[in-house]
Amino acid sequence: MEATVREIESLQTDLGSRNPTAREVAAAAAFLADFYTGVENILKRISRCYGVALPAGEDWHIELFNRFCEPGCRGCQSFLTANKKNHLPDTEAFRHVIRHGYAIQLDWDRMARGIREVNVAYSPFRAKLQALFGV
Repeated sequence: MEATVREIESLQTDLGSRNPTAREVAAAAAFLADFYTGVENILKRISRCYGVALPAGEDWHIELFNRFCEPGCRGCQSFLTANKKNHLPDTEAFRHVIRHGYAIQLDWDRMARGIREVNVAYSPFRAKLQALFGV
């Protein structure tokens, strides 16, 4: 995830204030989807580690994130503040578009917020993981 966040930040630096090309949009979309999947996978592994059953149903992604938000469910440490959680479901919906659509159809304006805020979401998440695992 660290490498993915660095790539997103590098892409932002490369873009400056100009609009991205179709290739840059596709790259940013792939990185953003990778970031979301990484967070999701970590939360799933922590759930399993602590014996907390994974949610089921159509909205299982959102329920998984809700479990790790303040105050968190029993057996789950709070990894996400309400502010960060509000950003991540947007990312989940975006990831769905990436998997089932065409990169050329992506809307940069819709994904730019996620790109700009990826480190805002990642830094506290990483710090809480490091505290949990003593790294």
